Amino acid sequence: MLKRLQTESCSTLTEHDITEMCSILSNHIVPLMEEFRNYCRNTSPTFKLWYDYLTQLSTPLKLFISSTRSPNWTVQPFAKLQLTPLLFAANRNIYAKYMTVQVIQLNRIPAEVEEGLADGMYTANLSGGKFSNVWMDYTLEVTQNKKLKGNGGVIGMTLKESALARWFLSRPIVSKYSAVFHQSIASTKYEQHNHKHHSDTASKRQQYDMSVTKLVNMFEANVIDPFDVGKNVT
Repeated sequence: MLKRLQTESCSTLTEHDITEMCSILSNHIVPLMEEFRNYCRNTSPTFKLWYDYLTQLSTPLKLFISSTRSPNWTVQPFAKLQLTPLLFAANRNIYAKYMTVQVIQLNRIPAEVEEGLADGMYTANLSGGKFSNVWMDYTLEVTQNKKLKGNGGVIGMTLKESALARWFLSRPIVSKYSAVFHQSIASTKYEQHNHKHHSDTASKRQQYDMSVTKLVNMFEANVIDPFDVGKNVT
């Protein structure tokens, strides 16, 4: 079965093949991996440190992000539940307090609202690509708020209470004008060109790849592999 997976594409696998593969993973591969982890955790403090980081810190964060980028509402509530202890441990009191409230309120969502959330309506897709959904507040930051906070915007205008009050009252109107203006030029070459991020160029990507290569080489030359138990035995 494993040899077939190496030679055939996923599209040619049948339901029986997938069931058999899952059986092999759960009955043979997973027990061996668990045995390996237990041995290495008891043998190497470095392995234990990195394993705890990957499973208790990195994985919950990635799970929360991926459930938003997908989007996948069946995973999102579980991801928030897994992320909550990290917020307390990191002393992020405000986030921890409101994340706890969110987790509790997730059990009180009306059925019609939950149907919309299951369809991915808790995120937005600005680019049209896969795995590129973003939080709703982010869409405001890169659309209407971006126009207001950029050149000619209102940031740094004043700290006077009366002026700030006028700004908050006028902001929805200014946002509407901004939206109408950008919608009117959406089909022009100028807007199509500027919709692309300024750093998304061939030279920037090459520079990024070179930096990553240098970083990898530095770690390989100077840092002990945390998963090489033989080098970390105390």
